[in-house]
Amino acid sequence: VLLLLSTSSPISFMWLNMRRILLWCGQDQEISSMAHTFIVFAIPDLFFLSLLHPLRIYLRTQSITLPLTYCSAISVLLHVPLNFLLVVYFRLGIAGVAIAMVWTNLNLFLLLCSFVYFSGVYKDSWVAPSMDCLRGWSSLLSLAVPTCVSVCLEWWWYEFMIILCGLLVNPKATIASMGILIQTTSLVYVFPSALSLGVSTRVGNELGAN
Repeated sequence: VLLLLSTSSPISFMWLNMRRILLWCGQDQEISSMAHTFIVFAIPDLFFLSLLHPLRIYLRTQSITLPLTYCSAISVLLHVPLNFLLVVYFRLGIAGVAIAMVWTNLNLFLLLCSFVYFSGVYKDSWVAPSMDCLRGWSSLLSLAVPTCVSVCLEWWWYEFMIILCGLLVNPKATIASMGILIQTTSLVYVFPSALSLGVSTRVGNELGAN
């Protein structure tokens, strides 16, 4: 959690200057402004995810997966009316989309925290914060950095393609088309990713039991 939070701060600073970065890359001014608006309102989501991802892993390592599914389903069901309320009713536009996304992840985090607290699953594994939390970062980074680089190289190509689309004659249409392609790819990616997470969790638990 501390590692993720510490890396979120410089990323947030970069996001705050995203409009300037996009204009420097030769992007359309209107598109750059809209992207800047979205990403600025999405900054809180960066910090919520720094708490949410470790919490998910904490539950998976204990073979607690159904509550994750239920809480995620509730958050998704709430996401639809949230989008309608913020985008259509309050007319917040693209800022409303970002706020709804942040709110959805916050709902998921709060639901999971409530489950952990009221179910008592933390009692057998909770360790009070101490100086030990600041040790062992070198071994953690030796695993985290290469993994992060591999994932970034995989997904940043889509971002580079969006930048290149913004340099074409009709950037709004090309970027919109590329956005649809990325969302479709992400949807297809969910199924093998979920299978991989499920199998790795099961294998890890069985190895730990032995």
